[in-house]
Amino acid sequence: MLPKVEGLISKDFKYFNYTEHNFESFYDTGKYPDETHDVARDKRYQKKLMAVKALYVKEKKAIE
Repeated sequence: MLPKVEGLISKDFKYFNYTEHNFESFYDTGKYPDETHDVARDKRYQKKLMAVKALYVKEKKAIE
């Protein structure tokens, strides 16, 4: 069975929130186009991750 996942995808980033597992993934598809490196826990990406998460919350509320 596949996990329940929500997220945002842009030209340069992919953000996934695995809602049942309290886990998230964040990929810099500009730098790692094959999504081989999850940067969610990389300190260099924390500012961008927080901005994308804020957009995710805003967009989710807009469709509820």
